[in-house]
Amino acid sequence: MIIFKSSNNAKYIELYFDDPSDPASDGAVITWEPAVVDPISYTSGKKIECYTDIPNKVKTCSWTGPIESGGTVELGQIIAKLTSDNKLTLNLLAKKTSSASTTIGSSLGTCDESGTRYFYTLLGVQKYEAPFYSTAAFGLKEDTKSKNLGSCVNIFNYGYFNINANPTTTDSTKYFAGSGATAPSSDYPSTSEVDALLTQLLLQPSMQSM
Repeated sequence: MIIFKSSNNAKYIELYFDDPSDPASDGAVITWEPAVVDPISYTSGKKIECYTDIPNKVKTCSWTGPIESGGTVELGQIIAKLTSDNKLTLNLLAKKTSSASTTIGSSLGTCDESGTRYFYTLLGVQKYEAPFYSTAAFGLKEDTKSKNLGSCVNIFNYGYFNINANPTTTDSTKYFAGSGATAPSSDYPSTSEVDALLTQLLLQPSMQSM
């Protein structure tokens, strides 16, 4: 299936699939070009591609960029998987542009590694039922995937979230329940599960040469 923009007949979405109603089918691939829809915000003409692996319950999205005007992500990848024990795992990796990496390095102070490319890594495990207890970790590291902040240990890991954490709050802390090596309760996925995601991510081909 291909979708065109009516005003200029430009192609912006392509969808390929076996049988979306058949659990035994391989999955689906979709690509789209944001600049066709919004040429002001997205000027690069880059495409985003997502692949859904139905049998293994995995969805992977990747892109080259920057996609948006003034963007700082040179390459990006998101992998989401629903596990057999009803947990949703998330790997996000973003390779920052050289200009953004310079700014990141300056903000890291003594932890700066003076690199030309920083990788932003986000890892998370969520129980796939309300209130969606979640455990997450992140890192900024030169030329590799890590939970560290530059050359220093990231003292902000781990983060714990659920949708009932702060029901009356309207800012970014609404779902935040706490941070540190010890979870607020045993309801949250373990930090070792999050660490296992990083191990899996390190086994993937490096984005450095992409």
